[in-house]
Amino acid sequence: MIGALIARQQVKQAFACLNRKDIDAFLAGWDKDATFKYPGVLSVSGSYSGQAAIQSWFTGFFQQFSRIQFELKHICVENLFDVSGNNTVIANWDIKLTNRHGLDVENSGVNLIRIRNRRVVEVQDFFFYQERLSLGWSEAG
Repeated sequence: MIGALIARQQVKQAFACLNRKDIDAFLAGWDKDATFKYPGVLSVSGSYSGQAAIQSWFTGFFQQFSRIQFELKHICVENLFDVSGNNTVIANWDIKLTNRHGLDVENSGVNLIRIRNRRVVEVQDFFFYQERLSLGWSEAG
């Protein structure tokens, strides 16, 4: 159960880093070969592999949105008895954003987070309101 508590704390800290736009602290727990998947058909959608590509994506995210406010609702850990640092975590959240044009956008979603050897190896975003993605990124949907 201690492993599950550690995984939950790691996820809480990651979202706090996103809210502060602290890219270095956010990526500190990621594997160098990790993958990040962002949904939709936007210019920012797709799969990004490796810390450099993921860092570039989140740097663009921070530049696009002057305000980023995640509110974690639930964190579910697959293996409550993990002691090896291998787990899958689901984080359910609400987000409030203000983009660089001053448009406020709210959404809700979940992240599927895979952790191996206490390092994040994959994150996949899922949004409840897909149509709001293009509004926030100021792209035609």
